[in-house]
Amino acid sequence: MQRYFNVIQALVYAGAGFLVVIVGLRGLGDLSQLQFVPGWLLEESTGRISVNIVIFGLVAEFIMLMALAYVFYKGPRFTGDVAVEGKHAVQAVAASPDIAGLLKAEREMIEALGKKIETLVEAERRVIEQIGNKYNTIAESQRSILELLARRLDEHHAADENILERIEANVDFLKSAHLVRRRPQVENSSTLS
Repeated sequence: MQRYFNVIQALVYAGAGFLVVIVGLRGLGDLSQLQFVPGWLLEESTGRISVNIVIFGLVAEFIMLMALAYVFYKGPRFTGDVAVEGKHAVQAVAASPDIAGLLKAEREMIEALGKKIETLVEAERRVIEQIGNKYNTIAESQRSILELLARRLDEHHAADENILERIEANVDFLKSAHLVRRRPQVENSSTLS
């Protein structure tokens, strides 16, 4: 019955879609100038969608809706009584010795799987903890290396500044010595003229 219900429901939706398009096109008026509308759909005198096509769509949709209503009417009813009946049926099946043995075996298998899962989770937690400890060790060593590099850079920076100061002092000294040497030459050249 469910299979027929699905088919009929799909047909109802398809018919509704067809009907919406046909009635909508008829409401637009003269469609004879449009190339995508086939000529057999149109009335020759008005250029609108033929009334026969609209009536066919309405009748087809009515028939499909009636079929859907019939399937709904004849389909199974789901009430609280069905749930209670189903519960009693499950209890009756569970009371049979074969089913009881199967249920016990299934319960034991589920408990065993639960224990294995707990063991795996605990092992995974330990691995994650070990990875975290190794990460912390690596991070600490990287921090120490960065501190050492920072100290060395500061020392080199200070040494570079000291060297630059000495170079500047030597340059100043050389400039002053050069100026002292050039003065007598300037004075000698003025006396010659």
